[in-house]
Amino acid sequence: MRKYTTLFAGLTLGAIATGCSTLATEPTNSPTVSVASPATPQAAPSPSPQASTTTSESTLANAEDIATGAIAVTDTAITAEDWQMVASRWQRAISLLQTIPESDAKGAIAQEKIAAYQQNLTTAQQNAKSPPPPPSRPPVSVAKTNRATPPQPQPAAAASPNVAQAPPPPNSPQSPKIALAQHLSSIGAKVYGTYWCGACKYQRELFGQGAYAQIQEVECDPRGKNAQPDLCRQAGVRAYPTWEINGQNHQGARSLAELAELSGYQGDLNF
Repeated sequence: MRKYTTLFAGLTLGAIATGCSTLATEPTNSPTVSVASPATPQAAPSPSPQASTTTSESTLANAEDIATGAIAVTDTAITAEDWQMVASRWQRAISLLQTIPESDAKGAIAQEKIAAYQQNLTTAQQNAKSPPPPPSRPPVSVAKTNRATPPQPQPAAAASPNVAQAPPPPNSPQSPKIALAQHLSSIGAKVYGTYWCGACKYQRELFGQGAYAQIQEVECDPRGKNAQPDLCRQAGVRAYPTWEINGQNHQGARSLAELAELSGYQGDLNF
């Protein structure tokens, strides 16, 4: 009986020793592979600064692309579902930026964008709960049409014998628009937009095809013709269209009177 007891005790101690050995090996193997492995981690630290910079730049660019998509959806957002989509894109962009450490070379830029994107996210979430009324673009365009109609009697006035009023006859309704467009071009003004942007189309219609052709337009969507998305990103474009006039950005479609005032245009205002 004592022999079997001794034998059982020996087997039990052997099993315990074997179990402790397994448990001791697995924890040490796990940290060694993920943290201090002589093969994998030591290969990563050597290119770490460049790899980190490349990764952060890529992450930053991806976040900006998602933000551009959020802005695009914002332009046409009407229903609560639209605003929920906008909010989800801002949240994705923020989540990406939060993976960039503050100590990284791009950390400061990421933190600035997080703060800006967070405000946009809050606005989108509020609009998802209580969608704002759709923008009243058509009434504005009608008002501009009515405002452009009264000057048309001027050609009749120009027929008077008064020689001083000789210049007005060439002032067809488009001439002041062309003059404004040429003025904007002469001071280096630009308009950033996309081929699918509804507000951009509205802005083009305000000028008319002939006048708008005088203006430098920058296509921000990579899928558009002669696209320059990098230029849009460098200019800090966050909405379409965005006017760059005298070094300052002005978001949204603008009336011709507003553009004349912003650019210091001194010509005929009978648009």
